[in-house]
Amino acid sequence: MAHVVESTAAAPGTATVTTAEKATAAGVIAAHTIEHIYTRGFIVLLPHIALSLGLSPIMTGAIDGSRQVSSGLISVISGILSDMYQQRRGQMLAVAMLVIGLGYFAVSLVDNLYVLVVIAVMVGNAGSGLWHPPALGLLAERFPKRKGLVISLHRSTGSLGDFIGPIIIGALLASLVWQDVLRYGMILILPLFLAIAVFVRRTGTPSPGQGGFWTRLGGQFKVTGRSFSGLGMVAVMLVSAIRGMGDRALILYIPFHMREDLGMGDLSVGFHVGLLAAMGIFLGPIIGVISDRAGRKELIVGIMAISAILSVTMVVTGTDVAFTASVAVFGLFFFSVNSLTQAVAIDLTQGQRLQGTAIGLMWGSNAAFGAISTILAGALAQIWGFSAAFYYASALFGLGFLISLALPSLKPQAAQNL
Repeated sequence: MAHVVESTAAAPGTATVTTAEKATAAGVIAAHTIEHIYTRGFIVLLPHIALSLGLSPIMTGAIDGSRQVSSGLISVISGILSDMYQQRRGQMLAVAMLVIGLGYFAVSLVDNLYVLVVIAVMVGNAGSGLWHPPALGLLAERFPKRKGLVISLHRSTGSLGDFIGPIIIGALLASLVWQDVLRYGMILILPLFLAIAVFVRRTGTPSPGQGGFWTRLGGQFKVTGRSFSGLGMVAVMLVSAIRGMGDRALILYIPFHMREDLGMGDLSVGFHVGLLAAMGIFLGPIIGVISDRAGRKELIVGIMAISAILSVTMVVTGTDVAFTASVAVFGLFFFSVNSLTQAVAIDLTQGQRLQGTAIGLMWGSNAAFGAISTILAGALAQIWGFSAAFYYASALFGLGFLISLALPSLKPQAAQNL
């Protein structure tokens, strides 16, 4: 039977949340929408990029995998630095937003497969890797007893971007080539970068670490190694990584399945990709609140089991209406496990000022597994058709369900008013 762990008290200085800090948190949560408009909208562009460059499903998987690798590596570095210099989290968020715009703008200039891979590795998804550790670290630090809610709210605004991004991109593709869609995105990014740079520049509490950079880095590694050596942390990292593998394979190849197997147009593809996220916009925070009050393990176990079934129903329904319904129901739980496992990881490191490091390492792990997953799913799709990616995702969700049974049971902390 899984052991019960009592969450420690909140770190000093986090009990009282000022109105300014609440406003900062609200701004960070809202800005997450823009980041996801880019990342999810890019999925709708991929079939057009693949067609213009003559990419096979395996090559397409390699492109997406390279984006995940760059994001994961940068997440690890970003997470460590955001905890070493917590007072600089605002500046890190501003830089992240600018890198998002520049990265995808650089992709729009490419007309060669090999150059595209290089750019995708270097900057294609780097902004997302920079964004999440300082953003989630900041939210978890300021609201230690309601981290399930604030992390879910952050995920919810991301889901809003996941919903409207593909629809916007699908509509733009009716009159623009994919390169122009990415180039015009800078019009959206630059004002947001300036707003974050000005209004979120002073946030976070100064790190108590002493000494120079290398001394503080060594201390950070020491504390991190001690915190991440337990079986509970290993289990939550595995569940998160396996869930990410399944999610990544499904979201990457669902546009190809709709275009090639179901004969849907760009707007319909964009709508369904967005629908995956739309259903969780409001349910995600509810799940977060429940996890803060009743615990997170049982929710993770249940969602993993349900997802293993729903990912198959998308390809065995037989009609467009049934397919849409399956996508909508699956979307109720899409990425919910992601938020819950992040909260568990922070629970397990509570009081050690490792919020950003925990998120960075989790994203790095997910990226490594996800990069492999997209290539494997691409290989299966090339052999048996795009529907094979859905069965592959279902098998991963089933495996994640079994591992989630080994997660530690954490007693929720008392509620803290936002």
